[in-house]
Amino acid sequence: MILSILIAALLLAGAALPDSPRAFQAAVFAAMLAALWGAGSRLAGWLVPEWNALSRAVAAFTFAVAVAVVPATWMGHFGVMRPGMFLAWTAAAYLLAQLLPARTAETTAMAGNGESPGTFDRIEAALLMAVAAALSLLGLADMFRLRLAPAGPYGFDDISYHLSAVATWIQHGDLRMMRFSVGDASTPFYPVLGEVASWVLIAPFGDSDVAARWTQLPFALFS
Repeated sequence: MILSILIAALLLAGAALPDSPRAFQAAVFAAMLAALWGAGSRLAGWLVPEWNALSRAVAAFTFAVAVAVVPATWMGHFGVMRPGMFLAWTAAAYLLAQLLPARTAETTAMAGNGESPGTFDRIEAALLMAVAAALSLLGLADMFRLRLAPAGPYGFDDISYHLSAVATWIQHGDLRMMRFSVGDASTPFYPVLGEVASWVLIAPFGDSDVAARWTQLPFALFS
C-alpha cells in the first residue's frame, strides 16, 4: 500500500512540476511504467485468474498499453493531450486498479494443475524463446547497420510520421498531423498506437530532445 501511494504521489508531483530536474523526471518515468504495469497486472489477475503465467503476462501488457493509449487518444481528440493530465490519469487508474478485489482461479490453469508440462507446452515455449532470440539479434544487427545512416533508409517512411507526429502532439496538445512531401503522404491524420505509445514514454520529460532519443529504446522493445 505504501508503495502504491508513493508511485501515485510521484506521478502527481510530475504532473504538477513539469519543469522539474531531469533526475526527478526519470523517477516519474519509472513510476509511470510501474503504475501502468501494476494496473495491467491487476486487471489481468481480476479478469483471467485461471490463465497461466505467460498468458497473464501478455494480458497484463495488453491492458497496460490500453490504460495508456486509449485515454491519451481521447485527450488528443479533445485537445487536452498534455503530460500533466496524462500523468494524473495514470495515477488515478493505478489506484483504482488496486481497489479491484483479488480473485482466485476457479478452474485449472492452461498449463495444468501442478502436472508436468506436456509436449505441446514445451514446443510452444521453445518456439517463443527462439522467436524472441531471433528478433533480438535481428534488431541489434539492424541498429548497428543503420547507426550512422542518414535519414530515410526506409524511403523516409521511418521519419515521416513517427517522431514528427509526436513532436507535433507535444507542441499543440492534440492529434493534428503534418503533411509530408516524402514518405507516407496519404493522409494528414494518424492516431497510430505506436506513435501514441511513443508520446506516452516522452510525456514525463516534456519536450526534452534527450528524452526523445533515449525513449526510442523502450519504444522499440515494447513495440
